[in-house]
Amino acid sequence: DSKKAFRLFDENQDGFIDENELKHVFCLLGYDECTKMECRKMIKVFDENRDGKIDFDEFVKLIDKSFS
Repeated sequence: DSKKAFRLFDENQDGFIDENELKHVFCLLGYDECTKMECRKMIKVFDENRDGKIDFDEFVKLIDKSFS
């Protein structure tokens, strides 16, 4: 379920996923080579309101695009 996944990514529970949280999850998944710069780029692609973070709606689109 997307809400559960979002909460896992959103470590500080502020309702957003930032580049540090994204990088941490990639490390947990075994993608240690994922740099902060790459996370920043990924966020830019899906960050529709340009606030530098991924909110839940943007996250759902990221998941759809990445894993479908």
